[in-house]
Amino acid sequence: MESNRFLIDYLPLYLAEYQEMKLIMETEQPEIGQLWNEHSQSLDNMFLQTADEPSVSRYESMLDISLNPTLSLNERRFQLQLKFNEQLPYTLRALNQKLETVCGPSEFDIELVSSEYKLTVKVGLTSKQNLQSVKEMVERMVPCNLIWTVTLKYNQHETLTQYTHEHLEQYTHDQLRNEVLT
Repeated sequence: MESNRFLIDYLPLYLAEYQEMKLIMETEQPEIGQLWNEHSQSLDNMFLQTADEPSVSRYESMLDISLNPTLSLNERRFQLQLKFNEQLPYTLRALNQKLETVCGPSEFDIELVSSEYKLTVKVGLTSKQNLQSVKEMVERMVPCNLIWTVTLKYNQHETLTQYTHEHLEQYTHDQLRNEVLT
C-alpha cells in the first residue's frame, strides 16, 4: 500500500519553492509515507471486514478459535464475525433458534427444569454429526449456574411402532436404537 500524500504539499506555497525545503521533504518522504501506511493499516485492522492476516490471527487467538489452514482469510473473518455477534444474555428462545439453525426444525428437544437448574438438550439422530458443535454452543450459551447435558435422541418405541416386525428384523438392536430408519 503506497501513500499518495506528499510532505511538500503540506508546506505553504512560498516555502515549497525553496530548494532546501524540497530536499528536506524528499528525504523525509519515505519514512513519513511508511508511517501513513502503517497508520492506515492499523485503522483497517480495527474492523473485521478490512483486517489483515496477522490481525485476524490475533483475534482468533484472543477468542480461542483454532486455526483451520483450509479456510481463506474471508472465511476466517466470517467465523470471527459469528463469534462477535453472539449476543448476551442468552435466552431459551435464542438457544432454540440457534439449535434450529444447526440441527434443523424438530430435530432436537430442550427440557429446562428451573427448580433443579437443569437443562437437557437431545439432538435427533439425523443431526448426530453436529453433536459436538451443539455441545460447544450450549457450553457458550448456557449460564454457569445451570447443569446441562447434550445427548442423542435415540429411537423410541413410538418411533418403531410404525414399522412391521418383518421390516425391523433386517436391523440389529444397535441399529434400531442408534440409526435413522428408512
